[in-house]
Amino acid sequence: MKQPLVTLSADDRATLEEALRLRKGDARGLRRAKILLASAENRTDREIAESLGCGYSTVGRTRARYLRGGIEAVLRDSPTGIFPTRLTNPQHLTDAQKDAIVHLAETPPPEGFNAWSFQRLAERLVELGVVISISDETVRRVLNQKTNRVPWGRGKYPRYKKHH
Repeated sequence: MKQPLVTLSADDRATLEEALRLRKGDARGLRRAKILLASAENRTDREIAESLGCGYSTVGRTRARYLRGGIEAVLRDSPTGIFPTRLTNPQHLTDAQKDAIVHLAETPPPEGFNAWSFQRLAERLVELGVVISISDETVRRVLNQKTNRVPWGRGKYPRYKKHH
């Protein structure tokens, strides 16, 4: 498979080299800086992975991250940016986000549907900006955790009235 070409500008190269020299940033960001500098030297993913002790798929993802988001995406983990890190695990969602998931599940489903599916809930949560991304499985887990109810039917969350 052909690897995307990475051409670093002089400014980007200087920023990466300075970050490494000053050890500025977290460990993942510094590893991505090393990967990107090696990629700019036209080394293969496997060569870079072996020299840095990481998986070769990590090298490819880092290159893609740079091509899509620039130098900032490489150096920083951005929980609110275009490259979220580990935010869809239920333990990493805030209580407000979990409450929003339950609240949305208690609302009437979209027009033309009898019930919310986990997938539709996940898509709507992203549309509303509650989360950057979320899987239907995470939605299912949060609903089970917060309501102590097992969803009925395949992938459907039952609409229920709140008990007063």
